[in-house]
Amino acid sequence: MSYPTSPPTSPAASAHADPLAVPAAASRVIDAPPPLTARERDVLRWLASGKTNREIAIILGLSVNTVRNHVASILAKLGVENRTTAALVALSSPTREPSPRGPKGP
Repeated sequence: MSYPTSPPTSPAASAHADPLAVPAAASRVIDAPPPLTARERDVLRWLASGKTNREIAIILGLSVNTVRNHVASILAKLGVENRTTAALVALSSPTREPSPRGPKGP
């Protein structure tokens, strides 16, 4: 005897679909990471170039605590656990912007 691989569907069954189910398109929007702010992108660029929080703070004219807060926010938004992984994400991003060091010249 063979058993069906999926439950039977009927018009009545589909009319009573789970009202809390999230449509696939909506779940992609919900799962998308929040965008980084302009300042977080600045911090991430310098972080990816190997700068410490203190160096980033001096370069951007911020306090070290503010940079630390930005780094924590970046890690959370990117869904990574450390600055090395955040730097790898930044460096492998297809929309990567030019290095803060400027273009390489002759």
